[in-house]
Amino acid sequence: MANRVCLGQKATGQFGLWVSKPGINVLTAADSQMLFSSDWKTLQIAQTGRVTIPSTPANPFPFTFTVGDMGYRPLFQYFVSGFIYVALEVVSNTQFRLKTFDGYDPYATGASKFVQYTIYAHQI
Repeated sequence: MANRVCLGQKATGQFGLWVSKPGINVLTAADSQMLFSSDWKTLQIAQTGRVTIPSTPANPFPFTFTVGDMGYRPLFQYFVSGFIYVALEVVSNTQFRLKTFDGYDPYATGASKFVQYTIYAHQI
């Protein structure tokens, strides 16, 4: 029976998870013989974070925040707490802006909101 799963460090010094196809040794398998490889750039998370939006107009919309520069415009996913109606605008590789929809007051509930974001290692 072949070694099909490697979790941890390979002989090459790389850390990750690799799973080979049935009957193929994961330690010697080519990419085409793998079912999963940490070497693939499939939605690998590059950065996560949380931005708090105060409950008062002291920090008015649009609210801009900065993340680390990856050298390109990354794939970006976000979740906003508390039923706040906002849209995300990508300003640059490092700047993102949250904008409210017309006629919506983000401070109406009186509670602070937050944006939880995930940046993936993929260009858009």
